[in-house]
Amino acid sequence: MRQIKYLIVGGGIAGTTASQSIRQNDTDGSIAIISNEPHYLYSRTLLSKPVFFLDKIPAENIFIKKEDWYIQNKIDILKSVSAVDLNTEKQIVRLSNNDEIQYEKLLIAIGSDPVNLNIEGCNLSGIFYVRTLDDIQKIKAVVKTAKSVICVGGGLVGFEMCDVLAKLKIPTSIIFREPYFFGNILDAKAGAILESGLIKNNIQIINNSQIQKFTGINAVAGVITSHNQNIQGDLIIVGIGSQPQFSFINSKILNINKGIVVNEYLETNIPNVWAAGDCAENYHPVLNEHTQLGNWSNSQIQGRVVGQNMVGKKQPMLYISAYITTGLGVNLAFLGSIKPSDSKREIVKISSNAYIKLIVDDQRVLGAVLINNPQNISMVLKAIENKHMLTEEEVKL
Repeated sequence: MRQIKYLIVGGGIAGTTASQSIRQNDTDGSIAIISNEPHYLYSRTLLSKPVFFLDKIPAENIFIKKEDWYIQNKIDILKSVSAVDLNTEKQIVRLSNNDEIQYEKLLIAIGSDPVNLNIEGCNLSGIFYVRTLDDIQKIKAVVKTAKSVICVGGGLVGFEMCDVLAKLKIPTSIIFREPYFFGNILDAKAGAILESGLIKNNIQIINNSQIQKFTGINAVAGVITSHNQNIQGDLIIVGIGSQPQFSFINSKILNINKGIVVNEYLETNIPNVWAAGDCAENYHPVLNEHTQLGNWSNSQIQGRVVGQNMVGKKQPMLYISAYITTGLGVNLAFLGSIKPSDSKREIVKISSNAYIKLIVDDQRVLGAVLINNPQNISMVLKAIENKHMLTEEEVKL
């Protein structure tokens, strides 16, 4: 049986950054990464951006790490395999190829997988989910011959894919169950600003609806909605959320809520086991709450922090998450903690095409949503980090 000092399950940005952080602090300890993908580390954030999707940059620019980096840093990456069983008592991980690895220290950084629509017609060809490089390559191979496209889901995937499809001038509809885009975060006025961007780009909006079934014989031809609308589309892109897959973990041993519950040092309740990235639900000492974010920059910083913690240089995860994207003529930013609770209130400012929502408690700013207001991003982030309050006068549209 192979023995590894630092075993990392997950070859994405959290796991790979952790391996880099470990190697910077421990030049000799053995490191192995288990990755269920056939690729070296690439940028997931570029996948649904026009610059990559529309071939504005060379395809190889998507890759952040190449084979020589792993060799030079003495990091063994096992591609196209996954963890199928974890024995925390014996500190052994069994892999999908039946190999077993005994670890001294383990990081779980498995990311999350798309939530599937398991309804009638879901196995028809022409239905795609956006998560991996291979997913996007399959969509790119067929999108230019599509007669019409349906996007499903009123979140980031739908927003960014609509932006790309608008640039391709392909007739596109978007269907989501909320009354407006990002309905679990925004209010009606903010939703109207995003909706105007969709309308200006000729995207048909079908809100307050869900997909009842996919239509077609061998290939998808459209959908039937919960309001019995028959929407035509020979390419369907689904983005209705994501969730980690913990099938190899005994949840009676490892503390799992929506994610793997970890403290501010990204330690689990089991000795010598850490978790980071999308799959981790970490306590944030600045926000004083547990957070779980599917966010590239957050995962990258967590990877850096957890790598240091695994080599004994203990430090808390203090980074304030920020997700910023631009599309359909709209700049959108989510900062810090944006989930509602009874102890929080909102300060909202709005104009015809700009919006600010500060999430605050009695003493400080905890998070914010900004639309078409990039000039305030830095100020709001500093206020969150420093546990300061902002007045309405300080935040200008």
